[in-house]
Amino acid sequence: MRHFLFMTFCAAALFAGDTAVVPVAWKNIGPGGGGWVQSILASRHEERTVFVGGDVGGVYKSLDGGGTYATYNDGLEDYYVECMAEHPKNPSIVYAGCQYGVYKSDNGGKSWNILRNGFPKKQGYSYSAPISTLTIDEINPETIYAGIGRPRPRKDGAGSVYRSTDGGANWSRVNDETSIPKDAYVTALQIDSRDSQHLYLCCQYGFFQSTDGGVSWKKTVDGLPHQSVRRMAVCRSKPDVIYISMFAKPGETPWSGGIFRSDDGGMTWRKASGGLIDSVGKGSWKLTAQYDCIAVHPENPDIAYTGGIAWVSDGVYKTVDGGKTWNRSLMRTNANPAYGWIDFWGPTIECMSMSLKNPDILYAGTPGNIYTTKDGGATWHEAYSRLLPDGRMATRGYEILCVRKTYVHPQDPKKIFVSCMDVNLLLSADAGATFRRVHPGKGMGTIFELVFDPDDARHIWGAFGEQDNTDAGAIAESRDEGLTWTKIGTPETGIPASRTANLVLARNNDGTRRLVTTVEKKGVYASDDDGRSWRICEGIPSVQGSLVLAAAPGKPAHLRCVLRKENTMYRSDDAGRTWRETGNLKTLGEMRALAVSPADPETMFAATREARRGDVSFMGGIHVSRDGGATWEELIKNRFADVIVIDAMNPNIVYAGYTDHPYHDGNIGSGVHMSMDGGKSWKPLNSPSLYNRNISCITVDPHDRKRLYVGTGGNTLFVGRVE
Repeated sequence: MRHFLFMTFCAAALFAGDTAVVPVAWKNIGPGGGGWVQSILASRHEERTVFVGGDVGGVYKSLDGGGTYATYNDGLEDYYVECMAEHPKNPSIVYAGCQYGVYKSDNGGKSWNILRNGFPKKQGYSYSAPISTLTIDEINPETIYAGIGRPRPRKDGAGSVYRSTDGGANWSRVNDETSIPKDAYVTALQIDSRDSQHLYLCCQYGFFQSTDGGVSWKKTVDGLPHQSVRRMAVCRSKPDVIYISMFAKPGETPWSGGIFRSDDGGMTWRKASGGLIDSVGKGSWKLTAQYDCIAVHPENPDIAYTGGIAWVSDGVYKTVDGGKTWNRSLMRTNANPAYGWIDFWGPTIECMSMSLKNPDILYAGTPGNIYTTKDGGATWHEAYSRLLPDGRMATRGYEILCVRKTYVHPQDPKKIFVSCMDVNLLLSADAGATFRRVHPGKGMGTIFELVFDPDDARHIWGAFGEQDNTDAGAIAESRDEGLTWTKIGTPETGIPASRTANLVLARNNDGTRRLVTTVEKKGVYASDDDGRSWRICEGIPSVQGSLVLAAAPGKPAHLRCVLRKENTMYRSDDAGRTWRETGNLKTLGEMRALAVSPADPETMFAATREARRGDVSFMGGIHVSRDGGATWEELIKNRFADVIVIDAMNPNIVYAGYTDHPYHDGNIGSGVHMSMDGGKSWKPLNSPSLYNRNISCITVDPHDRKRLYVGTGGNTLFVGRVE
């Protein structure tokens, strides 16, 4: 998502009409897994209970060791869960550290309350105090410490430690302003179990200790090669034994990363990296061996685990001799069973947790997978999805994908096509009970649009590209309902090498059909031979930025195209052959979606995000034009309206979807809303079962127009009926 900086902050949404929630029973569906596991916590109270925190999906809880999960986002105001901590005596009390602040649950994670009293004021376009780590005093569990910063991108530090002495109800910055550098991002924080006043802290400036409850801090780095410390693990039975991980500077020799150990409470350190991969590469830090998270056995300080987070050192490593030698326990070739369906990324370990009830049980999280071992790392099992013998995937309840588009096959209601970020195309032949993953080919990692051939049920066209590379893309076709794909729109056939993000099948006035696509930074292209050859269309300039393309369902030769950066609209009345500038979008925010009424091509609904052009800010929301775009009426104010859909059979029924960008405090969208009177009034469809309100797409089932498929930016797909 993009990050916009503006001078003013507006309310998230202002809705007209009756705002009573329409009771839709939403069901979460998907393949399981596929998104970033940001944090993981094995319960200290129950051997088979584990909590998982996603970077976009919120909180998940399993009561059977990762066999099944429930998602618990009630009360969360952001879905990025950096860390979690359990009350040492009361299993019902759980804390979550997110980018907006600290949340507390009194019912085992089922619902959450934000605890921000004492933290900086909420910010609309930045993070005021992102929580990086939490630690609870085991002697007095009402005392909690929170570190500030964002360890994953290694930024947004404030050199701050906050403390609460009343279970999180109130907070205050506890450290003085001189003992920790002002830009330090705290990566780990721990209380000495023997002394509540004694704390340990890790950051990019070293290992620090406090003996006065976090007020003043002293750096203790004797024996360390540099100061960039990442994580720590303290042995419960012998708390003077501490392990830390060090960040290795890319391209610098000798290698200076790995694991270090202290046997005197962090006063002195020695290298404990025997057997770890120590390769050094130039360029990305992921080409130099890196180790991050650590777990140490609570009774035996010589047994420890660490996770490799670089491409060249991925996997879980185990030592049984205090770091003298490490052996790879989990790697690409020995995960059992196989690798799950996420077999295209290596196991870069982002988080790890060991069960205190049974230290042979560990959980490891990666950018797409969850793995668990129940025998001290001898064998590992995927714990995020069920991979069936024929290659299909079935969910365990852990849904954490970001969906771009969803389609229902026009002739088979059980066949669903889901385009997702990072994992390509997912196909279901049983209405979402199971899925298959399809990877069309190099440079085609993301599907931006699918078009079904009305004359051949097995024939589908797709507009492909890469999420983070606008210079890659192609048009491809499938002759077997999406299972395999062949590129047909390439530089050799007339389409420049760039992202193709829109695709429509238009009809000429003589009844012949034409494929029309937008090529980012290059313009609009058309094909009159089902995609075998392409030519640029006249009348639309080749400009920087992306485009929005919309067809009029009731008039197939009528198309609209919006250049987002310039906020200008173009119109074609000859199925995309020629275009002319039309309408007036100067009072609208950035166009995110455009829907043309099937009853009247001059009536259009627009979903816009707030934008700033020059010195003027424009509010986002839902707008309607009934004169071809010459004038617009504001229906709803909303900073991030992203989706607008008109029911093809009843143009009075309109659906709107809202999201938010993830770069500021409290970034939950406004969910899904419905109008039954052409936009005059709106009702939310946000039942509690729709537990992700960042909406990326809405699809009306053509076989049952009361059934909606709603894609989200973090919990995959939801399906429900609007009665």
